[in-house]
Amino acid sequence: MEEKIENVVARMQQGDLKAFEKLLHLFSPQVLSFIKKYIKNASDADDICQETFIRVFRYRLSYKSRQAKFKTWLLRIAMNLVTNALKKQQKEIQHLRNYHQQRERQDVAHDQTSTAEVLEIAIGELSLKHQHVIRLSTDYSIEDMAEILKCPPGTVKSRLFHARALLYDKLKGKDL
Repeated sequence: MEEKIENVVARMQQGDLKAFEKLLHLFSPQVLSFIKKYIKNASDADDICQETFIRVFRYRLSYKSRQAKFKTWLLRIAMNLVTNALKKQQKEIQHLRNYHQQRERQDVAHDQTSTAEVLEIAIGELSLKHQHVIRLSTDYSIEDMAEILKCPPGTVKSRLFHARALLYDKLKGKDL
């Protein structure tokens, strides 16, 4: 019979490295997939995933099962690390914006820029709150997103509505 996650987490909190390895094995694919929604560079995504689990072990005693599910706590750590990485990447995003604007000014044929690149640039121009809901909405329910983002479901719905509207405005008139 498979051991309950809560029991494995409790053992990990006591410093059991085998329990930590089991959690790493169970959750690392999900965490990496979650991170890759934001971080497109595979090496950077792997680094953030590794740092997520380092922090899980380092701060294992701060996890309280009464306050959140382990997976939610784990994804929140990953979300915080992703947010930090995205803030550091703002210079790169600005560079992409400048590059894209320069290409438009030069009247370069729009079909040379793929739809995915145009969409990624447009999403990158959104606030982090709007980026989070857009990227999470493909795999998570409103309720799960609310837990991950630590806000009410109504706020998630509102942010998602506004993020989609902003994306629409950014992309209208583009020949996609």
